[in-house]
Amino acid sequence: IGQMLIDGVQASCFQRGERTTVHDLLYDARSLIARVDAAALHERMSSGNPPLVLDTRTHTDRARFGVIPGSVHVPRTVVEWHLDPCNGYLHPAMQSFDQPIVVVCNGGYSSSLAAANLTQIGFTAVADLIGGHAAWCAAGLPVHLPDHSHLDIPTAEDQPVISAR
Repeated sequence: IGQMLIDGVQASCFQRGERTTVHDLLYDARSLIARVDAAALHERMSSGNPPLVLDTRTHTDRARFGVIPGSVHVPRTVVEWHLDPCNGYLHPAMQSFDQPIVVVCNGGYSSSLAAANLTQIGFTAVADLIGGHAAWCAAGLPVHLPDHSHLDIPTAEDQPVISAR
């Protein structure tokens, strides 16, 4: 456990302890999935068999930093519910367990966990974006403003006023 220099590169080293850490979870998740970089994802999206790109970020982050064109918003809190066909919440973009899927978050960490969960429920072609949406932007790839018009979120003006007694 600690820092060490490997081939001139500073690296963090971890050893499994008595409890499972977030590093353990991430390591285990990434052993189950493929990972793609931003350039490879951009290329795959313009191919004849583009992956379904799941953007798991919050509405706030999507509004602040834009979205990958063609991506589908499925918040991290409901990824498994919206993709598992064994429940009543299946997202309409889902076609099959063999459909190629790339999960995207802000920095490429929670997307690894979500992608691993999808493989555990039967999806066969799941990956996540290395470095997340931040890496996509850093590569200079296109982003669009999100369309959140489908959200049924009332504004403050729509909320009833409740007075305290």
